[in-house]
Amino acid sequence: MMMKVTEKKEVSIIIPVYNAEKYLSRCIESIVGQDYTDLQIIVVDDGSTDNSLEVVQDFQDDRLQVFSIANGGVSNARNFGLSKATGYYVMFVDADDWLNPNVIGTLISAEQHYGYDLILGNYSRDTEYSKSKQVSTISFKDLTKDETYRQVINPYGFYGSVWAKIFKLDIIKDNNLKFNNNITVGEDLLFVYQYLNFVKTVAYTDARLYNYYINKKSVLNSLDTDTLYHRLDILKVYETMFQQKNIQKQSYYTRAVAIYVRELTDWYCYAVHFKQKKLSASLKEKIKKYWAIFMKDDTFSAKNKLAAFLKYHFPALVYKLKG
Repeated sequence: MMMKVTEKKEVSIIIPVYNAEKYLSRCIESIVGQDYTDLQIIVVDDGSTDNSLEVVQDFQDDRLQVFSIANGGVSNARNFGLSKATGYYVMFVDADDWLNPNVIGTLISAEQHYGYDLILGNYSRDTEYSKSKQVSTISFKDLTKDETYRQVINPYGFYGSVWAKIFKLDIIKDNNLKFNNNITVGEDLLFVYQYLNFVKTVAYTDARLYNYYINKKSVLNSLDTDTLYHRLDILKVYETMFQQKNIQKQSYYTRAVAIYVRELTDWYCYAVHFKQKKLSASLKEKIKKYWAIFMKDDTFSAKNKLAAFLKYHFPALVYKLKG
């Protein structure tokens, strides 16, 4: 389904940047080359120590707005970007990722025809550089709020991320939505989850509109004792969800608990390996609290549940065999 944009409305695109000089040109080129041109491209350099800032400044485009701030993390950088945003719509793009050519115009046209408050797109995973691909046929599926929560709270993929989505700025600002500066992993899932509390209509397209670059050196692909505690922030995301009023009555509650418990067993295994006794005891107690719900829920297969069982009861052995 290809539709035309009926009214030009500005899209604010927020790009947090930290030491991304190797990837940044491709990211920005994929945005400035979009067929939809009414853009405010906000680049927030989060205290980079490489040449990222120089890479951005080499672009000659009046739509680019470049800000340099002291290093405060991706949540702080995105919040700064939101404070500068003036568009009707908002999109987020990570500095090492890139968009396919007709993404923005396609999403805007769908929103204008159907009035969606949020559109979720699909994505491709890439470990090497590859060319952007024009998406010729795109269809959209209306999602109920329940379907959307289950799509976002999803153990198979990055559907809780803020990229590959288009938001409305007035919903964000009217409800004072911000990224949590105290959470360094999963902060985007929490933001999307909180945004969903204020939307009425949502759509999803399975078309791969966004290219997610798998950086093997990123924080998500490295782990030691120092980074372990930062990575545990993903648990705070679910614990924040569980504090919501009447959360246990929501149809997605047991799904969220199941994902939470699987995360707990993973990190419990690492905590035991790194001899973090206090942390290990805390994680084990949390697993015990939610274990029955995890076992009854159908989010994970019997094989995955067995793996979680082994990590729960034999963490040192599982880590040794895995290593």
